[in-house]
Amino acid sequence: MWRRRGRRPPPVQRLSQWRGLGPLQPLDFLNAAAASGREWLGRTSPRPAVGAVVVRDGQIIGQSATAPGTGPHAEAQALEQAGALARGADLYTTLEPCRHHGQTPPCTEAIVAAGIGRCFYAYPDPNPAATGGAHELAAAGVETARVAGCDAAFDGLKGYLHHTRTGRPWVIAKWAMSLDGRVALPAGQRGYLSSPQSLSLVHRRRAEVDAIVVGSGTVLADDPRLTVRAGIAVNRQPLRVVLDGRARLPADAAMLGMPGKTICFVGAAAPPERCAALVESGCFVQIQDDPPRADPNAVLQRLGAMGVQSALLEGGPTTIGSFLAAQLINEIEVFLCPVLVGDPASPVALRGLPEGFLSPGLELLESGTVGPDLWLRARPRGSIDWDGETQPERTGA
Repeated sequence: MWRRRGRRPPPVQRLSQWRGLGPLQPLDFLNAAAASGREWLGRTSPRPAVGAVVVRDGQIIGQSATAPGTGPHAEAQALEQAGALARGADLYTTLEPCRHHGQTPPCTEAIVAAGIGRCFYAYPDPNPAATGGAHELAAAGVETARVAGCDAAFDGLKGYLHHTRTGRPWVIAKWAMSLDGRVALPAGQRGYLSSPQSLSLVHRRRAEVDAIVVGSGTVLADDPRLTVRAGIAVNRQPLRVVLDGRARLPADAAMLGMPGKTICFVGAAAPPERCAALVESGCFVQIQDDPPRADPNAVLQRLGAMGVQSALLEGGPTTIGSFLAAQLINEIEVFLCPVLVGDPASPVALRGLPEGFLSPGLELLESGTVGPDLWLRARPRGSIDWDGETQPERTGA
């Protein structure tokens, strides 16, 4: 709109340009907004799990998150809570307010109508259909600034931001291992290495993502259900994805009887009768013109095209190793369990890495104990190449 008129839009200021604000106050309110959005992470997809708060005289007078389905956005709900007190107040939101007509009216219209004086947001929206809300607010007289450095906001939006920019889901690799580096109990023993508390955290992670990815070896060894349990309420089960080049997934696998969908990536040379049996059992079969082992990049591109914004990689050592070697893992969660397996036949944490492979260094994000287990959350350095300051071209790579 501004370029067609030959004018530049009003500038969207950075926080350093504001006066009268303590350096931590905006981040405090953005963290509160991010906490609201995080509660709904995984249930609003494909819409981002945005959180928003309305602040007047240093007090939160409205706080909400984007509703699941086609419900109202976070900003609209927070403004409704604040009511008439929103006039002249500040709005803090984890994502730049939208300006387009979609399933709900534009948030920018609601913000202007409510009389908000200042709007702070953590991340610009990379969606071409939605971006530009900050400039629209500035043009309407609402002072607007981006507050950089809100890690909590990124955690709630990372799947949406990454998928919108790259076309691929944000991939979180998860595994548990013993002190001697084994990821399974000795042959013949069934059970879990990790504690019940760690298993509950894994179910929370499942509830937050769009898909769970495993290899056929994991299915044949454990026959997992790959569902969200542990008493966590969800409005849908994540998509179950099996990388199964030879179509070895049993037609009576436990996951095929669970709520939700299962998709199996098989190679072009997979036996047709096996593929037919899987389809008969309710599995969606995706045939790839690749070698027997599924290509991680092709799988992620296909999942991204299906609208999958985030995926939890729960595969075994070979599957995780192949994604790591392809540098397609964005985040890692490891549970180090205080046990010694001792069986040399038990698999180690990672396999299939090329000789001489050295992954990028890891940035430790969080660490602590979950029950008796040590828990680490890390991110490969360089896995985030966007700070929200620029809008790189979306690529198919």
